[in-house]
Amino acid sequence: MALLKSGTVIVFSLTLILAISIYVLLFLSKTRTFKIRKHPAIDAIGEAISRAVELGRPVVMPAQGSLYSTKYAADVAAGLAVAGYITKNFVAPMKARLIVICNAPDQLPVLEKIVQQGLEAGGAPELYVPQDTIRFISGGQMAYAAAYAGIIHREKAASALLITMFAGEVSFMAEEGARAGCFQVAGSTNVYQIPRLIPMVDYMLVGEDMMAATAWITDAPRQVTTIIANDILKLIGLAATWIGAISVTLGYTAFRTLWGGL
Repeated sequence: MALLKSGTVIVFSLTLILAISIYVLLFLSKTRTFKIRKHPAIDAIGEAISRAVELGRPVVMPAQGSLYSTKYAADVAAGLAVAGYITKNFVAPMKARLIVICNAPDQLPVLEKIVQQGLEAGGAPELYVPQDTIRFISGGQMAYAAAYAGIIHREKAASALLITMFAGEVSFMAEEGARAGCFQVAGSTNVYQIPRLIPMVDYMLVGEDMMAATAWITDAPRQVTTIIANDILKLIGLAATWIGAISVTLGYTAFRTLWGGL
């Protein structure tokens, strides 16, 4: 009996390469610093908050999804990281008014703590106003979207940072933000919603860009090395695809057989 079933060699090989890459990079990170490219949308976040301050209007940020979601936990974590980053580096120093709209009971206390700590670290704890800075809204999909749109228009928001978990409601939310004249920076890993967001926002974190942005913001070695290891895996996958395509075209099947009869 073969050690690996047909069709699993490629999966096993790539998983092994990813694990080894992460381990080696983490080991090397003890003596050297790895950097990843800064995404233009990160700079646009500061621009969005600066614009709100100049206009004397608030910045609105949705915060959707459960911390325990099996599908969108990474998106939720990215939104929390961005909330901590902006409160410390932009909201507090610029004395901006931030309104975060949350719809998940388990995310709410974590979000409150992150925003409070960010404002304190930025030297402006007085900017946190209970039940105003962070507002809890219905978890119903379209009820939340309608409430978000209402806040955007009533508060005359100048900017919106849509970096969290999204589903079908996001097209309505982004459209209302555009109607209100908001400068919008968005991010999503949901491939169904990305095409709807791109035409309506000013800057966009597409797919894995959200994870890379989180790694850049936190500068945590574990997150940075994981992003780099994934990039290594992508390059290997692309190389294997080209080698396999060329070898099959030329009539050689050894490579195809080695990688599981694909």
